[in-house]
Formats: sequence, C-alpha cells, structure tokens
Amino acid sequence: MYLRSINNVHNELKETELYKGKRPSIKPLFIDRCNYLLNSIIHINKMKYWEDLSKFEPIPLNSTQLQLILGRDYLSIVNTLQELDIIKINHSYLTTATLKATNINRKLKGLKNIKAEVTNKTYSLTPKALEKGIIKVGVLSPRMEGKINEYRKKKFKEYLNEPMHEKIINSTFQVEFNYTNKEANEALNKYDINTDKGQYFTETYSELQEINTYSNTSQYIEDSNFYYTQSKKVNRVYHYYTTIPKAYRQALRHKDGSQLAEIDLSNSQPLIMGLNYLNSKTTLTRSDKELRKDLLNANFYKRIAEHAKEKGDLEFYNLYENSYGELKRLILGEGLYFNYIPDFNKIKKAERYLLQCYPDFIHYLRNKKRLNGYKSVSQQAQQIEAKIFITGIFKDLKENDFALPVHDALVVRKDEVKSYLKTLAENLTTQFSTLTNAKELFKIKTYDNQY
Repeated sequence: MYLRSINNVHNELKETELYKGKRPSIKPLFIDRCNYLLNSIIHINKMKYWEDLSKFEPIPLNSTQLQLILGRDYLSIVNTLQELDIIKINHSYLTTATLKATNINRKLKGLKNIKAEVTNKTYSLTPKALEKGIIKVGVLSPRMEGKINEYRKKKFKEYLNEPMHEKIINSTFQVEFNYTNKEANEALNKYDINTDKGQYFTETYSELQEINTYSNTSQYIEDSNFYYTQSKKVNRVYHYYTTIPKAYRQALRHKDGSQLAEIDLSNSQPLIMGLNYLNSKTTLTRSDKELRKDLLNANFYKRIAEHAKEKGDLEFYNLYENSYGELKRLILGEGLYFNYIPDFNKIKKAERYLLQCYPDFIHYLRNKKRLNGYKSVSQQAQQIEAKIFITGIFKDLKENDFALPVHDALVVRKDEVKSYLKTLAENLTTQFSTLTNAKELFKIKTYDNQY
C-alpha cells in the first residue's frame, strides 16, 4: 500500500523529540500517521490540481475521521507537521454547535438568525512543502495498512449499498486502459520523470496497467489508488478516472470490446451559470442577448479572448490559440469564480474583460458573491451539473448498463451515444425550459481511435 507524502519529510520527522521518544515498534506507525494526514490533503487536491501544485487549496478534514485513523493523539501529529512548517491550518471555521448557540443568543436579543454555512477546519501544504515536492511512499506498519483498508472498504460498501452509486462504481469496474495507444504513450514520454508532472504521468500509467489485471470487486477496493466519493456540497462524483490525464482517459475502452465515446457539455460552467442568470430576467438587455448568443453558439471563451485582443492584450488572446485549457482556467478561476473584490482597480484581468463584455451578468454574479460568499457561484453551477449528469442519468439506469460520469461529460459505449444524448438533452431542457437546441450544446468525442 502507498500514500502520497512530501519528499524527505520522514527524515525531518525522525529528528523530532516526539519521534525519538517513541518505542522502536511504534516509530514506523508514527511516520505512517504523518504521511496519512499529508496524503489526505494531497488526495483531495489531486482530484483537481495534480498537474499544477501551485493551485493546491486548503482542505477541510473531519476531526472524527482523523481520530479514527490516527488515534486519539492525532493532534500531536498535526502539531508536529505544523512545527516543521509542512502544513498550516486555518482555524476560522464554523461548527453546527457554534452557529446554533449564536442564533439562540441572537433570538434572545430580538435579532434575526445568521444565515451562514457550517465549515470545517482547513488544512493546507505550506510553500516549503510544495517546494520539496510530492512523492509516493510505502506504508511501513501492518497496523496502519489494516486500519486504512478497513476504512476504505467500509466507505466503498456504504456507496455500493446505494443503488445510484452502485451503478456508477460498477461502471468504473467495466473499463480498461489501452496502454499501446499512441497518444497515451506520447503523453507519457512528454514530461521529465524528475518533475511533478512527469511523476504523475508515469505513476498513473503504471497504475492503469495494474488495474487492467483486476477481475473482481475486492481487487479494486483493496487498491489504495482506486477511490470513489461524492461531494456533499455539490453532489459531484469523484472517482479514479476523473483525475487521470485526459490523454489516458481517451485511451480507455470497455472490457466487452466496445469502443467508448464522451458526451461533453460545451462550455458547461459558463453555460449553466449564464442560463441560470438569464432565466431570472424578465427583459434581456443588449449584453444579455450577446451573452445568450455566445453561450448557445459555444463562443463564450472565444469572445473574451477576442475582446482582450481588441484591448491590445495579445498575451491573453494567444492563450486561446495555443493554450485553451489555461485560458479556461483563468476565465473560470480568476473571472467567474474569483472572490468578490469591491474595488474595480484590484480585480483580476479575466474578470475585468468579463465585465466589459457582459456587464449585467457579471454584476449579478458579483452581487451573489457579496451576499452568499464567492464559492456559492461555482457550487450552484456544479449542483445543476450533477442533476444533469448524475441524478438525471443514474436514477433510471438498469443494473448492468454502462455509463461513467466525468463531471460535465458522460462516457458511454459508442453505439449508445444517441440514446444517452437524448436523455442528457432532456435533462438540460428540464433545468432550462427556454432551450430549444439542447442537443446541439453537447459535443461527441470518440475514445481510443486506434481501436
């Protein structure tokens, strides 16, 4: 069994008084427990940002779960890693009990309840830790390995007991990786093995080859790399195949010999957020009509890039030509999703361009962020996305059917695309009743074309 940790952290841990004071038989367990905490932070970030460590975010970790795996003295693990400047903790969080007590006091004073979101304490890697780099380490103690396996099996069984999740998990068991695929091998050899990205591609390639050999459920469940979870806040499903490199995912095929295809909702996050906004309007302004046209013609990102070019910002425009993924990241992360900043002169470049192109829409989003917190915007979009791709698909799926959700896309057998596309279009139209061209908003990509 392996965990992800920080390079050379085990040597730093061995120099601590806490480590030196432990019995020889317990020392490996102490190292494992520290690595488990680091793995928890890294694993959740890996779902989004493994290819770019600079984007790693603070992660809420449940103290009950930490205590379950790390033991009653888990705080000593936390404190040790803090003292070594490997992790940092944000203690500004709000528990259910605190919120309830606050509102009781406010009620006694004749005040209204606070509308606030309950949050957990968040943990993040320090700049020092990220500079050291992330590595894969073995679990040293059989006791720790048993505890982790027991917890993983328990969580998997809980999901397998829910019909909707059982269907998705069973679909993850039905795919295999074509490791002879040309594009997959080009991606493998593209990056230096000594870099984080090179390590990520190499390790994932080996993992996929190993997973190809599995023939029963227990093998998947016992593989520490293979996972399945659902976000409680937005209902997005995360599984092993949502975080592998795109070039590897497009080399997947069905174990029964069927070729796979991906049905992807074009510009999904801006589309959902924009349509949600337009649905709230009784009369559309000129910029609203431009927004609607660009969303329905899948020209949203292109419009922002061309606007930047008109403003003389060729560097931003060139992202559209040469690094489309980075352009989308900037427009989403620093434009649509970025924290609300009242001062116009301090906002990010991407948000400024958005404001100039679609002023009414962006002012609407800025007001929502101001009232409900900046995360509310992305969370609402992802909740709607989950209705379209998760609930709307798997509630009626038969036990042996195959479909694999990847956020704003659905992977299906190529010969079943037409049927699933019809259902997805209906789900989208149910959400946004004014749509008349829902099918045209999805694009189809065939996997493993060297089949």
